[in-house]
Amino acid sequence: MRRKENLLFPILIGLATIFIALTTSPLSTYKADADQSDLPDWIDDVYLDFDTLRTDMADYSWPTEATRTLSSAFGEFRRTHFHAGIDISTRGKTGYRVFASRSGYIARILVSPFGYGRMLQVRHKDGFTTVYAHLSRFKDEAEEYVRRLQYGNERYSLDVRPEPDAFRVTKGEVIAYTGDTGAGPPHLHFEIRDENMNPANPLLFPEFISSIMDTRNPEFQKVTFAPFDHAGRINGSAVPVTVDARPAGKRGYVLPGVIRLSGAVGLSVKATDRVNATWHNNGVYHYELYIDSTLLYTSKLDRFSSRQSEQIALHYDWPLVEAGEGRFQKLFLEPGNRLPLYARYPERSGIIESNSYEDGSHSLTIIARDPHGNESRLMGRVILDQLPRIDVRRTDTSFVLVPSSPGSIGSVTIASRLPGSTWSRKTFEAEELPSIPEGLVLPFRLDNQRTVRIEAKSLNGTSSPPVFFCPPSKQTSNTSLSIAREFVRDYLLVTLTSHLPFTERPTLWVRHGTSSSLIEINAVNERTYAGTFPLSEAGSTVLRLDAHGSVNGAVVQAYDEFSVFPILPGKGGEIVTGDGEFAVKFPAHGVYQPLYCRVEKTESGYAAYPQDVLLNLGATIRFRIPPNLAKKTGLFLDGGGDRSLLSKRKSNGFHEGRITKFLSSFSIEQDTIPPSITGLSVRYRSGSLRMSFSLRDYLSGIDADQIRITVDDRLIIAAFDPEKKHVTFDEPFRLDAGRYILRVETADKLGNRATAARAFQSN
Repeated sequence: MRRKENLLFPILIGLATIFIALTTSPLSTYKADADQSDLPDWIDDVYLDFDTLRTDMADYSWPTEATRTLSSAFGEFRRTHFHAGIDISTRGKTGYRVFASRSGYIARILVSPFGYGRMLQVRHKDGFTTVYAHLSRFKDEAEEYVRRLQYGNERYSLDVRPEPDAFRVTKGEVIAYTGDTGAGPPHLHFEIRDENMNPANPLLFPEFISSIMDTRNPEFQKVTFAPFDHAGRINGSAVPVTVDARPAGKRGYVLPGVIRLSGAVGLSVKATDRVNATWHNNGVYHYELYIDSTLLYTSKLDRFSSRQSEQIALHYDWPLVEAGEGRFQKLFLEPGNRLPLYARYPERSGIIESNSYEDGSHSLTIIARDPHGNESRLMGRVILDQLPRIDVRRTDTSFVLVPSSPGSIGSVTIASRLPGSTWSRKTFEAEELPSIPEGLVLPFRLDNQRTVRIEAKSLNGTSSPPVFFCPPSKQTSNTSLSIAREFVRDYLLVTLTSHLPFTERPTLWVRHGTSSSLIEINAVNERTYAGTFPLSEAGSTVLRLDAHGSVNGAVVQAYDEFSVFPILPGKGGEIVTGDGEFAVKFPAHGVYQPLYCRVEKTESGYAAYPQDVLLNLGATIRFRIPPNLAKKTGLFLDGGGDRSLLSKRKSNGFHEGRITKFLSSFSIEQDTIPPSITGLSVRYRSGSLRMSFSLRDYLSGIDADQIRITVDDRLIIAAFDPEKKHVTFDEPFRLDAGRYILRVETADKLGNRATAARAFQSN
């Protein structure tokens, strides 16, 4: 056990440790899965299909002549899923040959304006599948097959699974050509999927890892420390703290200063990696987190379940993503996370709980590696300690500091200042102060002019929340008290603020049902106090915050009332508000962990919160249709300013729709404006027809299946690019000499129709 001692010595030792660790051998590793006897049963269910790759890994070859440069790695961040393959650069061009990576047969052909665009799946004899996407066209016989089906179905989109003997392919055979169909610029998206259609990292396969030149080390940028529950604190605060990573040597980084952690705290890290010959930043393939020499967490992007790919929102720190702070990966396992990325670690692995360690200084190490073994290390020092708490009581003759735990105080600092001046401070070692049974006698007196601030430090130098004594101000402005609340994970962070110093410590109660809870609040400064309340302790859906205090010698109070609806994983539940106008219904097992939901009225509809917590089985939204909006209405979702049609399904005067991943804001909107068709251009020359136009819609969006283009009475199947909002056709098309009319018909998702026509001449 480490003895408690003065902080200067361990900090100096810690800095030396960082230097040595950056320049010498790796950390000793602690295998968290060494003893599997106490792991939950679901661990085997999650990892069983991912223990081995039952395929000939040497039989896979590089799939294109374009380049051997990655523009996006396996497992990369996407807002709704993990990137299931690798993206191979085509230098912004299209038309490079695509080869079958192995022998097999074309098992699926997909043609869509969205997502993968034009895509092939080739099934191999061992049940594995390779995927080739964003293609411009398929090999001739497959292209002819697709065109026949498109014209037979009279639509562009297609998803078919040919018979195994229809399109046999051999390894190295040209099966398609690179393009830019679907999402993104020109590139080839390539995947390897196992017998259960779960993606595997192509860089696990010899031909692929050897094809990529990579000598770059990952680069750390920032680390965020955040409370995991209502009792967690970082540097004494319940607010997350983000720290910049500073370079230190060729492949090392350090966290400046010392971070003090109390209670349960989770880390998230922002880092990037890239291969040679590209400026595209990828995520990090492999992380390890250590406290001292103990491995707390590891993740490796080798394989994942296609059914659980949306759990990327549990893998990343989604509140930071939604706040625009960047892609911070969590270095801990959220409850409900069932991704096979963490070497059989159970839930909560990686959470740093201060009461599990000896109080004092500890080394923190984060290792980031890429598939080629290039690695960087981030080192820092953390003080793991219980946050000291003090009270200062006035007696007839003196002031007495009363610690929450006897013998826990190392020093006391007393600061004072006159209005408009700076603080004057004096620090006393605890043994210097007279001790009485109640606590330590403090050597100061109050006057009617000076504000006094008292703060104690633990034996490890962790500061207590300060205690203030503030004389009444001479200002004559009205006194006030305001309440601000923030919902964080499963607790409530409440802040009390006044424009003048509190002359007495305020109190804060939470009233719920017939019960009341006194929230422990602590001073941030003389005008601000803050505290946390675990929502699991609420005995009612209606909560009332009741704050009282004294400001400038006058009594002040403030109130806030709101509703919180707990949704439990095994039970689900329904929230109905607005006299039945709006409802959110969660199925059983609809959430991964208890969700404390709020619904608020907005100018355009309703907003359901929290909007940064992933749902498991989603929820059903039900919204009454206003009587004045009877026709061509839909239920719309507002995803950060972009409205999209969620549903146009009606039932008994309500619109109903299902959300699958996140809560959001919802409204009923009417759309009576048809799409716009502009820039229609037609040219016929040498037996080929070239046609293009722009296609946009006001609100509900273009219905891609409702685009119909004819030349007189003959149908043509054109490609629609929703990103560019453009429709094109450029193919051989036999026409006799004469005058023709090209007609375009289209509709949006609420049935508003538009037409355009253009005459042209065939010579």
